[in-house]
Amino acid sequence: MPRNNASVPTHHRKKRVLKRAKGFRGGRSKLFRTANETIIRAEAFSRAHRRKRQGQFRRLWIQR
Repeated sequence: MPRNNASVPTHHRKKRVLKRAKGFRGGRSKLFRTANETIIRAEAFSRAHRRKRQGQFRRLWIQR
């Protein structure tokens, strides 16, 4: 019986990550591992900064 390898799901997973890393510089958009690390970091920052943005708009509103 032949060995089953998960090449299709792996390919889709890598493709999804590299698609999200589009526009990053150098290996961050080409290499899976660095792209994945960068994506995780970027998502963490984007979540934190969504909270910050609301406070910034509140301050702007008060100034105006």
